[in-house]
Amino acid sequence: MHGQSPIRQQYAEKDLKKKTKQYVPTTEEVEIQSYVDLQYDAAETCKKSRVSDAWLALAMYMGKQWIKWNNVSGRVEEIAREDWQVHLVLNYIRPVIQQLVGKTTENRPTVIVMPATGDSDDRDKARACEKLISNHLWRQLKMQLKIQEFSRLMYQTGLGIFKVYWDPEAGDDYEIDLPLSEEEQKIVEEFERYNVPHGIEPQTQKGRTGAPVVDVLSVFEVGWDPGAASLDESRWAYHVSAMHIDEVRKRWKKGAHVNPNSSFDSDLLSLRVLRSATHERYDRNTVLTDRVRVVEYFEKPSPRYPKGLYAVVAGGLVLEYDKELPLGELPFVAARHMPVHGRVDGDGAIQDLIAPQEEINKRVSQRIENANQMLNQKWLVVKGSISGDMITDQPGEIIEYDAQYPPPRPIAPPPMPSDVGRLQDEMLSHMRNISGVSEMQQGQIPAGISGRAIGMMADAQATVLGPTIRELESALEDVCSRLLKYWRNYMPVPVTVKTLGAEAAPEIFTFYATDIQSTDVVIRPNSLLPKQPSYRREQVMMAFTQGVFGDPSSPESQMKVRKMMEWGELDELFGDNSKDRIYAREMLRLIGGGGKVNPEPWEDHVTIIDEFHDMMTSVTYRLMDEGVKAEIKRNFAWHYYYQSQLQQGIPWWELPPSEGEPPSQQQQQQQQQQWSPDAVAPEQVFGPTPSPEQAAPQEGSPEMGMGDMQALLQQLGAGGGGMPGGNLPEMNAGVHGPGVASAELGGLYGE
Repeated sequence: MHGQSPIRQQYAEKDLKKKTKQYVPTTEEVEIQSYVDLQYDAAETCKKSRVSDAWLALAMYMGKQWIKWNNVSGRVEEIAREDWQVHLVLNYIRPVIQQLVGKTTENRPTVIVMPATGDSDDRDKARACEKLISNHLWRQLKMQLKIQEFSRLMYQTGLGIFKVYWDPEAGDDYEIDLPLSEEEQKIVEEFERYNVPHGIEPQTQKGRTGAPVVDVLSVFEVGWDPGAASLDESRWAYHVSAMHIDEVRKRWKKGAHVNPNSSFDSDLLSLRVLRSATHERYDRNTVLTDRVRVVEYFEKPSPRYPKGLYAVVAGGLVLEYDKELPLGELPFVAARHMPVHGRVDGDGAIQDLIAPQEEINKRVSQRIENANQMLNQKWLVVKGSISGDMITDQPGEIIEYDAQYPPPRPIAPPPMPSDVGRLQDEMLSHMRNISGVSEMQQGQIPAGISGRAIGMMADAQATVLGPTIRELESALEDVCSRLLKYWRNYMPVPVTVKTLGAEAAPEIFTFYATDIQSTDVVIRPNSLLPKQPSYRREQVMMAFTQGVFGDPSSPESQMKVRKMMEWGELDELFGDNSKDRIYAREMLRLIGGGGKVNPEPWEDHVTIIDEFHDMMTSVTYRLMDEGVKAEIKRNFAWHYYYQSQLQQGIPWWELPPSEGEPPSQQQQQQQQQQWSPDAVAPEQVFGPTPSPEQAAPQEGSPEMGMGDMQALLQQLGAGGGGMPGGNLPEMNAGVHGPGVASAELGGLYGE
């Protein structure tokens, strides 16, 4: 058979040998098949203009920039050119899209599941749901890669689409015992009361658990209600794909009756996708030999179908249908770049870049053509002066001509104006301004710009992506909510979930479908927006030194700043796994087991204080034994004491051992006075205190000499500043400087 592949021929021969009866669909199936075909044709007709724009954008992105759209064939075609013409492509569109996708997906979204109530049990279940999505499903479904693909389609064509559904054939095999009915349970209880064997065994259920699936689709693969302003408002939608005939016959029983000769012509969207991707030429009479068009149709509840409609149509047959839509909602979630009011899809970033990109290609190609003409100039030759094509580009060539005619002469092309080169730079500047991707975002920092100015410019450029980021965050909220809904409704058995805990250690727990009390999911606003780590760290350090976060010498302030600095950018996922932090956690484990740990002055007290503080503000601490809590408090106090002493400049080897409680402020002063001269008794310096009779001057006593004056000064200085002569002007200068301290104190030298 002409135009058929060996696979189709093989199926046709088998069908003839088996002499299978032609399948006769029911009246209801015929109605559904006709209804789905009408909806499909209506959507494809209204979508033609958007499809042509999307194809042009994809061709420009892939470097096929000398192209045009053929309305007759409905495909992109290359512009014909002569052999001497240059069609150079300097693809500035691809790096622009890559920069936008990189900025959009730089950060992982923060998923928050809202608890059903304020009860602590509901909050714990909500946190378990967050771990199920953020760690377990996020890794299994490879969501980060799918978000990148989704964002790329969004910037290329203006619309990205997630398809979220439950695949009952996925997952693992399971076997569970079904509960007994009420009648069976009564019989068992009656027999067991008399110790009589009842012979009733629980029935087992076997099958596959199933699993959620998230696919990324493009505008070429999804159709919707032409009258809808958004995909959420669309009453119906479909997913069309080019499925291999083997897969069709494997998945559906009726697939054996799908005609292998059914035409899958060039007007079909999926055929254009495959053909254009491989750049194969074809005409309207060719068929995609091994594939069948499969339309998966979804319709919300309506007067026609009160519970909705789900149908799969291929080869003119309804392979599967159900007059009840799962969960009563379409499985599609969309996000747009540059939305247009009243349209489901938006405008991609490429659409505005096509004109300057084509102008750049034209000007560069013209300059190269002009250079080629200068290297291989045209010749002006009188007709008949030379025989044949004797003039070539061979060096040292001898050209013979008829002397009765003028000799051939080269014609130099006119020089290119300087504006041509400037026009290229101007078009490139236009592309950067239109797309919002500047030189700085491409890693080219202009000279003479400070770090603060760079940070402010980066923040301003990040706001350009704000509307698109919010669209993507809203779409991810719907995706995560649907994952929880499908899991709660279809997961038959509890599942062991493996995640990474705060200490980068595997955390394993059993998750039940009944744990999902709420499917209200929120993506933390602006968690996807790009952040500038270097600029943010500079701001944090500036605020820290100015005391915005508290006393810079405080351990809490230091630890707060260390966390805000985000060294390594992995703290949020893995936590701080330094040796000191692991050492602090080991101390907590030992104390929690009933042991006793004595802090040492040389330990990293800031890290230990932070780790202990996290423990003391947790539920685990409140449930601990009072003796364990007391030991944790004692360690916490000693580390605070050691840190405060080290900040005062006291060497750690002079600090007391951690026995009992740390010394109070009064005890610290007493310890200091044990070696301070201020604590020396007056009689140790002045001798015994004289009686009033002895202290009074005797009649006729000699005047005080110079030596006695010096001795008196030494005695007065012994109790003043902690060292002999402490009250001398040179040793205790006041606010007026050295030499006037005694005047301020009313001393011996007061004027």
